[in-house]
Amino acid sequence: MHRILKRQVERTFEDVSKLTPEVKSLLDLVSNTYDHFDEDRKLLDRSLSLSSQEFLEKSKNLVEAKTKIEEIVHERTQELRKTQARLIASIESLSLGFLILDEKGKVFLGNRMFNEILGVSADNSVEQIDDQLGDKINLKSMFDDAITNRKTLSAKIPYGQKSLTVFVSPIALNPAKSIGAVLVIEDITKEQQIDRAKTEFVSMASHQLRTPLTIVKWHIEAMRLKLLNHPYERVIKKNLDHIDEGTKRMIALVKALLNASRVELGKMSVIPEPLDFLEQCKNVMEELTEEIKVKNLHVVETFDPNLPEMTADQNILTMIIQNLLTNSVKYTPPDGNILITANLAENNMILFKITDSGYGIPKEAQNKIYTKLFRADNVKLLKLGGTGLGLYITKAIVEAAGGKIWFESPAAMPAGVFNTTPEQPGTAFSVLLPIKWKPKEEGVSLTADDSDLLYT
Repeated sequence: MHRILKRQVERTFEDVSKLTPEVKSLLDLVSNTYDHFDEDRKLLDRSLSLSSQEFLEKSKNLVEAKTKIEEIVHERTQELRKTQARLIASIESLSLGFLILDEKGKVFLGNRMFNEILGVSADNSVEQIDDQLGDKINLKSMFDDAITNRKTLSAKIPYGQKSLTVFVSPIALNPAKSIGAVLVIEDITKEQQIDRAKTEFVSMASHQLRTPLTIVKWHIEAMRLKLLNHPYERVIKKNLDHIDEGTKRMIALVKALLNASRVELGKMSVIPEPLDFLEQCKNVMEELTEEIKVKNLHVVETFDPNLPEMTADQNILTMIIQNLLTNSVKYTPPDGNILITANLAENNMILFKITDSGYGIPKEAQNKIYTKLFRADNVKLLKLGGTGLGLYITKAIVEAAGGKIWFESPAAMPAGVFNTTPEQPGTAFSVLLPIKWKPKEEGVSLTADDSDLLYT
C-alpha cells in the first residue's frame, strides 16, 4: 500500500486487518492511483528540470548572441560614421558643385562649392535650383527624365558671366527603381577662356603663315621657269618638287587650322545660293579621278535624278562632300569598292551616303573619331598623311547647317553592287543635309579651294 494512503488508513481505522475484502480492494485501487501519480510527478519534475536547463542554456546563448550583435552593430556604426565622414570630406573637397537628391528632388547632401558656383543654398529643392538657373535649362525635366528612364543627362549653359556644365545621374536601388539622383555642376569658364585663347592664337598664327607659304610657292614656280634648258634642271627640279609637296601640305594644314578656328570661334558664315547637289559631287569626283585610277578602285554612283535644287553655301557643301569622298578614296586599299548614294529623305532633307571596303574604324576609336587632331591607330600604322581635323570640322559644319552625320563600321556593302568583296571591315558615312540652309552672314567664309584641305 502507498505510504501516504497507509498513514491515512491507520489514522482512520483502529485495526486494518479487520477491514472487509471490498474495502481492501478499494484501498488497493487507490494505492495504485497514488503510485501512478508519483510516477507522473517524477516524469513532470524531470521534464521541468530539463526544460529549465534548456531554457537557461538558450537564455545564455541569446545573451551571448545579443552581446555579439551589439558589438557588430557598434563596429559597423563606427565604420559607417567613418565612411560618411570620408564621403562628406571628399564631397567638400570637390571643385564641382555636388548634390545628392532624393526621389522627390529634395536635397539629401550637398557641398560648399555648389553654393559658390551658383550663389544659392545647397539646401534648396530641384525646383528652386531650376528657377535660379533660369530658362537656359529645364533642370526639373532633366531630373524627372533621369529618374524615370535611369540615364545620365548633361547640358552646357551660360550663367551670368560663367559657363557651366550640368550633369544629372540617377541613383538606382535596382535595375527597375531609382531612389534619387546626383546633380553635379562644373564651372568651365576658365577652360573655355583658355580654349578660346588657344583657338585665337592658332587663327592668328595660321593667318601669319599663309603669306610666307604663298611666297615660297610663287618662288618655286618662278624657279621652275628659270630652270628650262639648265644643265642641272633634272636634279634641281626634283628637289623643288619635294619643297613644293611639303609647301602644299603646310598650306593644307594652315587652311584646315583656319577653318577649325573659325568654326570654334563661331565666325563661320553661311551664304546660301542655288546649287545642284549632284553637280557638286561630280566636281569633287573629278578631282579624285587620278587617285581612283592609280588605286584601281571600283566606284559606283547611285544618285536620285529627281533631287530638288538646294539652297546652300557652296564652300561648306563642297567641303563636306570633299572630305568624305577624299577619306573614302584615301582609306580604301587598292582594288577596293566605294558606293556613293544620294536620295531625297523626309523633312526636306538629302541623305548622302558613302560606303567603302576600306580599313574601317576600330571599335575603341569610334567614340573619338570626331575629336580634333585624332587619328585612329590602324591608319597611323599605314603612314597615310593627314591632319586629324577633317571629320572634326565636317561634323561641326554639318550641324551648323542644320544637318546630321553618323557612321557604321564595320559596314556591309549591299549585295549585287560589286563583283568582288574585299576582305576589309569597311565604313559607311551618312550625312543628312537640309535642302534650304539658313543664312549667317556676319561670320567668315570657310576655305574649300584646295583638294588637300581636309585630309584627315
